[in-house]
Order: sequence, then C-alpha cells, then structure tokens
Amino acid sequence: MNLDFSQINWLAVGVAAVAAFMVGGLWYGLLFGKAWVRLHKYSDEQVKAMAASQAQSFGLMFAADVVGAIVLALLMVALEISSIGDGITLAGLGWLGFVVVDKVKENAAHRKPIAAFAIDAGYALFVLIVMGAILGAWR
Repeated sequence: MNLDFSQINWLAVGVAAVAAFMVGGLWYGLLFGKAWVRLHKYSDEQVKAMAASQAQSFGLMFAADVVGAIVLALLMVALEISSIGDGITLAGLGWLGFVVVDKVKENAAHRKPIAAFAIDAGYALFVLIVMGAILGAWR
C-alpha cells in the first residue's frame, strides 16, 4: 500500500473538513438536535453544561473532522480513487464496515433507542458521503 502524503490535495482536505463540520452543525442543531437531546435523556442542566463548553467541544469536533478527511484522502491515494462516485463508494463502505459496526456495539451496550442510533449513524453516513464526494472529485 502506498501512503504518500505528498499526493494528498490538502486544500480538498480542508474543504472536506469544513464541510463535515458544517454538516454536523446542521444535523445536530437544526435538523435533529432536539430529538437527539430527548433520546439521550439529557437534563436541562446537562444541556446547559454542554453549551458552556461548546468552544472546546467544537474545536475537538473540527480536529476530528480534519483527521477523518486526511485518512479518507490517504485511502483514496492508496486506492487510486479519483472520481466522485468512487469517493462516495469508499465512504459508504467505510461507514458500513466501521461506523455501523461501532454504533451497533455502542447502542447494544448502552441500550439507546433505535432512533438515537439512526440519528448518529445517519450523520456519519452523510458526513462521509460529503467528504468522499469532495475528496474524490478533487483528486
């Protein structure tokens, strides 16, 4: 396997990471935020505490998006992927093989409602598709 960092389009990685972060804001804010809080049974005090440390949380989330974009870009380089369709396919396979498997185990262990699983797994799928499309198109 050829993990050649010099072949990564770093501008595409940055755009993919920013896009992923923005998707997260929309997904857990506007679209599913209230349902997610309700399904996880967070109290008003817990929600306030999360809001108080939002800057730190957002920084960590963005850093995770950057790492995810770099790893996906490296895989695309190694697999010689250079199209939107192949980027989306790789992202979907990564979602199915790693994210879904992890989320199933997490939900089984914590006995979360299936709707919580759907919100979190759906977010991961959408983010990976967006990043896969950007990185695949911009290789």
